Amino acid sequence: MLQYDGGGALVSRRVLAGGVKSERAATFQYDAKETLLDEEHHHREFDARGNWAKDTVRSRNLKTGDLELVQVTYREIVYY
Repeated sequence: MLQYDGGGALVSRRVLAGGVKSERAATFQYDAKETLLDEEHHHREFDARGNWAKDTVRSRNLKTGDLELVQVTYREIVYY
């Protein structure tokens, strides 16, 4: 995804590695000079029907380089 300012200049670029159905996915956001602004990693666990049941999100601390836990989301789907 590309983001532009009102004058049409590139402001940022977001790249997705993996996908919504992947066990692991990551997004990277860069500014117009290709400096990394944000890095987020998802680790998903899926139920028997292939829908994610747990999503663990970690974000890169750009000062230390460490991946830090941001949130863990659980969801339960009831099938009839």
